[in-house]
Amino acid sequence: MRRAFLGLGSNIGDREEHVLLSIREIKKIPGVKFKHVSGLYNTEPVGHVQQDNFLNAAVEVSIIISPEKLLDELQKIEKRMGRTREIKWGPRIIDLDILYIESVKSNAENLILPHKELAFRRFVLQPLHEIATIIFINGTGKTVKQLLNETPDISKVELYMTSDAVLNKLNEV
Repeated sequence: MRRAFLGLGSNIGDREEHVLLSIREIKKIPGVKFKHVSGLYNTEPVGHVQQDNFLNAAVEVSIIISPEKLLDELQKIEKRMGRTREIKWGPRIIDLDILYIESVKSNAENLILPHKELAFRRFVLQPLHEIATIIFINGTGKTVKQLLNETPDISKVELYMTSDAVLNKLNEV
């Protein structure tokens, strides 16, 4: 099994419910075992900034499936939840990204690992830091904590819901 870290985000409709539903769906993927979830963070949009704030989180899973299969399963979840890809960095009902997979480096056209924007996105690094502070990210020679401290991104990222509250909501169903 390999450790994998995923980024989740939503800024359309019931953002909280969309992130929670996507975590429930991730837990159902064969060959994937849910390990940890960060809190939910209210974040300013980056890139296409004329849109609503996001709720972002990070999830740690263990996988026995390939990175490509994991990506395929995440994209199926996005599609089932109504994700469309109209504007780059635009509004989305759900966005599921593979941020990092232990001991995996990829430069494939459809799967770059670690995620190519990881070091430049506070909305990714802050929730990831919560669950993977001292993990060294392949190719950077740095920990998540170091990347967070050094990111040039100064966008606002505020805790919306603690990880304990997220787990409680996940267990309500």
